[in-house]
Amino acid sequence: MNRVEIGKLLTIASGFDRRQVDEMTVEAWHSVPEVREASFEDARRLLVAHVSGPRHAEYFTVGVLSEQLRAEARAARGDVEADVRVAKALGLVPETHPRRAALPEDAAQRLAEYRERVRDEVRRYAEPEAIEA
Repeated sequence: MNRVEIGKLLTIASGFDRRQVDEMTVEAWHSVPEVREASFEDARRLLVAHVSGPRHAEYFTVGVLSEQLRAEARAARGDVEADVRVAKALGLVPETHPRRAALPEDAAQRLAEYRERVRDEVRRYAEPEAIEA
């Protein structure tokens, strides 16, 4: 989205939550790669889904939009099945969870935290000092 489209999106959001829209806010949102790369229609659809869905009480932030855009991109790439396999192996979801259904938000968050811990551990062991010790 360009700055004008982000301004329009934020103006629509203000109809739901009375937020103030100004140039700095638009510029801040425009600095986020996922937002710049998103289409206005996709972002608008996600905004409406957010304010009318189960997380409607949560303020719609650039982080919420980025998270939703990443989740959609992940689902489009077919990574959902891999996430479900790992989540089942870790006991984050029951074995009966459908293999192509996105993970519940809490399970997705715990899986992301698990993957970050694993990445940190790999980085720690990949450092030269760790190998010598």
